Amino acid sequence: MQNIFTVAKKEIRDNFSNRGMLIQALIMPVLFGFLYSNNLSSQSGMNLSINGIVFYLSIMISAFMSYMFLSQAFVMEKYTRTIESLMCTPLSLRDILLGKVLGVSASTYPFVLLAVLIPIIRTGLENGEFILPSLAIFVQVLFVTPLVILGFVNLMGFLNLYVGLKEYRILNLIVFVPLFGLMGAGIGLASNIDAQWALVGIVAGVAVLLLAISTYLTRFLSRERIVTTLP
Repeated sequence: MQNIFTVAKKEIRDNFSNRGMLIQALIMPVLFGFLYSNNLSSQSGMNLSINGIVFYLSIMISAFMSYMFLSQAFVMEKYTRTIESLMCTPLSLRDILLGKVLGVSASTYPFVLLAVLIPIIRTGLENGEFILPSLAIFVQVLFVTPLVILGFVNLMGFLNLYVGLKEYRILNLIVFVPLFGLMGAGIGLASNIDAQWALVGIVAGVAVLLLAISTYLTRFLSRERIVTTLP
């Protein structure tokens, strides 16, 4: 475990010491936090709107922020062949992968919290009354969202190490072009989502399944396989 946390702390330190990356990382949650909150009003449906927006934002921002930090932790290290040097250390491949997954996930989560807090704070200041999401949404943000991040990062991290950079770029197009569309569509649709326990439970189940599948797939990863995918 100590080796895993050592790798994770290195990833977190690298992410938060990179001023350019931090500025880029702040733009998306702040921008979309404000854009999504534009549809909120002081009408009777405020609770429903807050629930839908926080629910939707927590998932979308998790995916996009994870992708940003994944690029630094996996893609850039393959380009620079840093991952090759890391594999020459006494660290096991499992420690390296888990450490990177934890580091990327821990770097992502604060920006998700920032994104979901903006609509709550903005509407509270504008309307003179802070309306909080339901208990189900609190559970979504505090417990389910970290599972979503871990599952997504674990799967994308595995795929980055398993396939070549060209194949990974194609995979990115397949995954993130639809996600960009969903992110834009959510500006108008998220406030109408009735995010209750059933929907939170479905997301939690999908996150656990994604984490289980991605963890199982890592058994097919080897140092030799990773070396053959380096540029």
